[in-house]
Amino acid sequence: MALQKTNSMSSVDQFVPLFDWRPDLARFEREVETASRAGVGDALTLGEMQCSLDLIDAELLALRSGDNRSDSRQTKIQEWLSMRGRLARLISKMEPLVHD
Repeated sequence: MALQKTNSMSSVDQFVPLFDWRPDLARFEREVETASRAGVGDALTLGEMQCSLDLIDAELLALRSGDNRSDSRQTKIQEWLSMRGRLARLISKMEPLVHD
């Protein structure tokens, strides 16, 4: 019986994002701007923004785990942190506009 040789990379050699997505921050910014002008926000959009924030936190957790501290990984962490900050600010603007 012949054994197959596999070419596998360890998690130290590569990083595969937890999810292959990016939040649509431009759309969220438009939604918050529209809600601010109208004086009322959309609860569904707020929920989507909050879920996106949770997914960003999951991405950051995945990026920070493991021993690999490569420059590319650090760059990705900074990108996600920047997106997280923008989204958190948008959420804080939208929350008071959403009424029960």
